[in-house]
Amino acid sequence: MKATYLTLASLIAMAAIGCDVPPFEVDPNFASDDASLLEEGGADADATSDVAIDGNPGDGACASNLDCAGRLEAPFCDVTTGKCVACLTSDRCKKGEYCKAGECVAGCRDDSDCVGAKPGDPVGSGDAGKADADAAAATKMTCNATLHLCVGCTADADCNPGYLCSITGTGGGDAGEAGVDATSTDATTDASVEAGNGGVCVPGCSPEHACPTGLDCCGGACISTKADLNNCGACGKVCDTLAHTTVKCEASACKIATCESGWADCTGGDADGCETDIFTKTETCGGCSTPCTIANGTGKCEGGACKVASCGAGFDDCDGIATNGCEQQLNTLTHCGKCGQGCSVPNATGNCGDGNCRIGTCNTGWTDCDGIPATGCEIKTATNPNNCGTCGKVCDTIGGTPECKAGVCGYSTCAAGYGNCGGVTDCSKKITDDVNNCGACDRPCTFANATPQCLGTSCSILSCNSGFGNCNGILTDGCETSLDSVTNCGSCGGACSRTNATATCGTGACKIGTCNTNFGNCDGIDSNGCEKSLTSDPTNCGGCGTVCTVPNATAACTSSTCVVGTCNAGYANCDGDPTSNGCERNLSAALNTCETAVSLLDATSSPDVCGTKTSETTATVTTYGKRFYKLHLLRCDSGPCKSTDPMRARFTVTAPSGMTFSLKVYHAGTTSCLGALVGEQTSTAGGTATVTYTDATCTTPKDLIVEVGYVSGEGCGTASLSATGSYFPL
Repeated sequence: MKATYLTLASLIAMAAIGCDVPPFEVDPNFASDDASLLEEGGADADATSDVAIDGNPGDGACASNLDCAGRLEAPFCDVTTGKCVACLTSDRCKKGEYCKAGECVAGCRDDSDCVGAKPGDPVGSGDAGKADADAAAATKMTCNATLHLCVGCTADADCNPGYLCSITGTGGGDAGEAGVDATSTDATTDASVEAGNGGVCVPGCSPEHACPTGLDCCGGACISTKADLNNCGACGKVCDTLAHTTVKCEASACKIATCESGWADCTGGDADGCETDIFTKTETCGGCSTPCTIANGTGKCEGGACKVASCGAGFDDCDGIATNGCEQQLNTLTHCGKCGQGCSVPNATGNCGDGNCRIGTCNTGWTDCDGIPATGCEIKTATNPNNCGTCGKVCDTIGGTPECKAGVCGYSTCAAGYGNCGGVTDCSKKITDDVNNCGACDRPCTFANATPQCLGTSCSILSCNSGFGNCNGILTDGCETSLDSVTNCGSCGGACSRTNATATCGTGACKIGTCNTNFGNCDGIDSNGCEKSLTSDPTNCGGCGTVCTVPNATAACTSSTCVVGTCNAGYANCDGDPTSNGCERNLSAALNTCETAVSLLDATSSPDVCGTKTSETTATVTTYGKRFYKLHLLRCDSGPCKSTDPMRARFTVTAPSGMTFSLKVYHAGTTSCLGALVGEQTSTAGGTATVTYTDATCTTPKDLIVEVGYVSGEGCGTASLSATGSYFPL
């Protein structure tokens, strides 16, 4: 950061315009364009700044007074906080102020600030003659430099009514008496009291030192019980909240101050507050004595204004003025049924006697045939062929051109599409849709296996008889094709086939005839054919609904026979029976307990393993699951065995291929079957695990318990366990 220096000329210019210039010393060796910088507030003399010479700080915190130059309200740098402040020491503040947290605040710095002060004032007026006579005569006012207050009281009597004397500035009571902190650790205050300068007067009262006239002492504070809501008429008497009001204490009594908007005090008593709704109640709409009534209708009160809620039958508020209510009857020709709706009808005079616009009388030559007032008298019956002479009389000369003259129907000739068949002169025979007279009288329409129709003047097939179709599109042979074949099933060209089945077509519907071998229609839905293979689906094995279940396994279906799919973990199908017992071998089943452990030797032999000095004795068994064995180890040949010769036994388990087994050897217990663990080991898959037992002495036989257990893998093989005993190292 580049250092910035102020020239002497710059400082003189700042002083000339009234700026506070930080105190500094000018290096006598300064050049015309630089000077040495002195920092205030404890800043490092070598600190530099990159702010402009106008003194406005940049984005960073200030590092020296130079960073605050030009800020008239805060020309000094507090290097602790990095902020520009108004002062760093009290001598930078005007008389009657001291420096607090970088700001000049009211408070005395020395005794001269307390001239003319009363006890408890932060500073005096500067004129001793302006102080209260009793305080000036009885107390020497001094400045407590710690509290920055003018002090001088030694007893409550030294203070004005409503104030108590406190040596700490926070409590009441005479100095040295009850209520005063006589053990204060404030050295300045204690020294002031010892010098006879007294404490400070703080707001408060006591039974011995009353409040000014017009105030009462409530809880140590001077209160006006004439106007205080919490002490109204007496100390501690609180004005209760009243409904829809703000309350006040007036002349020592709780009263209503103001009502909430929309509410009023209509009973005239303070106890029930502003009890009356004048915004929505029709009885008191806008005021206590202003009911909302509407002529010829029902009123409503909205926001304190009376408005029309509804009008009585036959009336309405057409002018929108609530004061005259529902002023308009709705049975006039200008207001018929609703406001502004006129009543006029074509070719007639109107009538609105019941509030509905109706026809009064038709004009001469006109008649109301549709009964609709809006169309009026709409028909001239003298010339209208649909209402000839009277309403509803239609001139029905079928197939000709009707006409009405002077209210009488007539006709001329037959129209196109009609004929005078059979000598009838009313043109009633329509030859455009008559299958017996199609295009001309006595020309019939006929087709094989079909119902004919006449369209215009041509014959065509209306529909084929059930089970037949016009598959070649030729009219002359009619519906020539039966629709009960697998090539035309139900429709022309409708092929009939079903998946995994032979299809049949009957009464026009394609159905399954027979399922192919080893397939079944197990869902009963004809459209998807014989959808299930009965040779491989374990839920339909050999037949629909035959579900394969195999104990301890996931079932499968092979060649329509239920078989073991996969054995559950820890089980094996060792007897080859796929259904009755499934995966019958529990590979981790406990086949016996320690208490029922079997001997490693044949039952006819002594359950011992021993050795001679030149050979070993070995016993071998096979097992699966989890099984306990026992072994009695002893010396069989005292020979050259010495007491220091060890007696050993080696146990080896060999796991079958793909499986692992654990081997654990224990001492036989005395109070329980299993004693201390001699050793344990787990084989690899198809590998071996070996535990060796050694007895350092050769004195007494040893009983051992051997536990062999399945750990993991699948298969029906068995593990072999061998035990070998010897005096000598194995």
